[in-house]
Amino acid sequence: MRFDPATVTVRAGQPVRLTLDNRGSALVHDWTVDGLDGKQVQVKANPNQQATVEFTPTQPGTYQFYCAEPGHKEAGMVGTLVVQ
Repeated sequence: MRFDPATVTVRAGQPVRLTLDNRGSALVHDWTVDGLDGKQVQVKANPNQQATVEFTPTQPGTYQFYCAEPGHKEAGMVGTLVVQ
């Protein structure tokens, strides 16, 4: 119930391709960040699978990402997205 790495740093104005690797898990997990350029960015991976999302952040800042599956965020499945 954690992200590795727990901090992801990207550049504003540059396309980002993020792959959520959920291999070795029996649970569905997702990577969700709210308020990124006024939108929610989310990618969900089924057990033992990977999923990819692409986005281009435009505003520098620090954002929390988390797993939105029930109870996962509360169990500590959170991290930090830094847009420089």
